[in-house]
Amino acid sequence: MVDKSNLPLPTTTTTGRFFYLSHDKLQLIFFFTLASLFSTLVITRLIVATEYKLHYPYSINAFQLGFGWLALRFLGPKQTHVSPSTRFLLPTVGVYTALLGVKPIFLTHVPATSYHLFLAAAIPLTLALSRVVLTSERSSQSLHILPCLVFWIGSWISTWNSHTPSTSWQGLSLGLLHAFLVASYSILANHTMATVDIGIMIRYITGLGSLGMLVFVLLSGEWQGPLPYFWNDLGFWFQMMLSGVLGLGVNLLGIMLIRQTSPLTYIMAIGTKSCLQTILAAALFGNPLSNMYAAGIAITLSGAGSYFYITSRQS
Repeated sequence: MVDKSNLPLPTTTTTGRFFYLSHDKLQLIFFFTLASLFSTLVITRLIVATEYKLHYPYSINAFQLGFGWLALRFLGPKQTHVSPSTRFLLPTVGVYTALLGVKPIFLTHVPATSYHLFLAAAIPLTLALSRVVLTSERSSQSLHILPCLVFWIGSWISTWNSHTPSTSWQGLSLGLLHAFLVASYSILANHTMATVDIGIMIRYITGLGSLGMLVFVLLSGEWQGPLPYFWNDLGFWFQMMLSGVLGLGVNLLGIMLIRQTSPLTYIMAIGTKSCLQTILAAALFGNPLSNMYAAGIAITLSGAGSYFYITSRQS
């Protein structure tokens, strides 16, 4: 059987041309990290600092994914057929929806300065799942062990003396669950792209993910809050549309990064983004950082930089 994981996308489709615009791995890592950081800051500013101050994460995710699906439906490339292998999408869509459902709870119970700690926990999970699901990834993992170890050690040093959720069983459980879902999503997305067209995959993840968020909206009781009062506000819908487009762009770059590099690179990139987000928050808002935390962050970023350099040198 021919291994399809390394076959190029058809160049006759708009989707294929889009996902192969850049062959520079380091450039792709940089753009994904920068875009995800920018998107997080903008969406947080829109949701928290505007007049709406909406604390309805599931409803907001549902709106954002809905706008993303509409953008793909009407502005993206036309799909002339549905691949019979779309059944392989169901595990990926399920894990992605579960990740969106767990993330708001994770962000509530875990301090922002400790996000990268649990993303570091996703590294061994990704390595283990890669050996089980992605046999083609085994040969390249040995070169990345040392940078991953440095990243992991730096993450622990940065939170060693701080009040982290490691002392709370609830926070620890949520952190590990979030790490497992992030690792599983990156692995399943990579595995799915070997048999399913990326354009179909993005549409299914976005469309079914929005429907999954509606289930969380009903279960969480968000639909009973003051959210309906904003439905006739044009500013609210513009905000949702803008954040939806930003989120879609980050998801596209994330899929592109997983495809061009590996799931482990995706994990390292979002971990780097979390570290940079903490540094930027300290610089802009004066959030205090201890010397131990700063040293740990520096070690973490050095491990990430070494990893990205090794990745960029691989063919």
